[in-house]
Amino acid sequence: MKSVILDYSFQNLSKKNPVHRDIKKTDALLLKKCANHVNELAISIAQVFDNKSGIITIISDDGEYVTSNKLRLLSKEHNIPMTVAGTIINVAANIDHWKTIIEEGNIELVNHSYNHYRMDDDWKYASDEDRYIHEIIHAEIFLRNQLGINDKVFVCPENAINNLGYKVITDGGIVAVRRGERGVNSLSPTDGTTPGDWFNLKCYGIMDQPKYLKTRKEMRAQWLKSSIGNWLIEMWHNVDVDGYQSISYREAQNHLDEILNFANSNNLWISKFTDAVKYLRTKENTVIYSWKEEHKYYVALICKFEGLELTQEMTINCLLEGVQLTYNILPNKLYCIENRRIVKVDNNYSGNEV
Repeated sequence: MKSVILDYSFQNLSKKNPVHRDIKKTDALLLKKCANHVNELAISIAQVFDNKSGIITIISDDGEYVTSNKLRLLSKEHNIPMTVAGTIINVAANIDHWKTIIEEGNIELVNHSYNHYRMDDDWKYASDEDRYIHEIIHAEIFLRNQLGINDKVFVCPENAINNLGYKVITDGGIVAVRRGERGVNSLSPTDGTTPGDWFNLKCYGIMDQPKYLKTRKEMRAQWLKSSIGNWLIEMWHNVDVDGYQSISYREAQNHLDEILNFANSNNLWISKFTDAVKYLRTKENTVIYSWKEEHKYYVALICKFEGLELTQEMTINCLLEGVQLTYNILPNKLYCIENRRIVKVDNNYSGNEV
């Protein structure tokens, strides 16, 4: 495991300034098929996946080993997806453990920097761009090469980043950043760095002190209510171990029960961080093409947005022959609707060629 860390050390890579852009180009043939059509069927993309009313995301910071095992048990018990923002110094020390967690599928791992430095203007390397490249971009490279993680999102250590850090983030093609301002996010964040924007997504800390309410349970219930029509991100840290914002296992169980009950009662999407980013980013960067040929209907969602693997299905709504229909489909694929059944069409599509 030591050799893995050395392979990605600051001394070995800092001067190379690597920027990875793993972009899947939209299929040229598909674009040709869509070229003479607009959204002729007035198909719309739902605001939230599966026509849900809002989004709830749990992100646990740091990737500490004991807590990750607790989260693993909690996610299995409740069948609830979670995100862990892991530092490379924590992840590299337990790489096989993280491979197993990722393969299981309930928990995803995202970039939380290499060493967990507070990268604000008071950092001793605050003017050294190479240090930011190491902390942010080299951490991304490690996750990609060692664990196959390709999505370009970032969670700031200690909720802090300065303008030079943002330069490295944007130069590196990262598309979403969670910091630490308290509050919920809209379902249509703006590209910017003010709280609630794509590069400064807000959250609530699981062990925050209530300001106006008597108990944390009341506080959490209030922010769950705020997730309706919005995107709530809960920031967790330690579970059943001493440390910052540590929550007991029993209290975590009870809160997850409350999340599930509230989400089921209010039609909310409990989503991993990158899935929510993919859905909302794709929605805002997609052109819908749809048309009818004889008794068949065709639809394609063309998204050229860089920095995300387009693996999150998008929910479309359409009114065809007087019937309201809903389907979940992938971007940059052609689909055919016939007799209310939708199927993906390959490149041998035999309809009217352009």
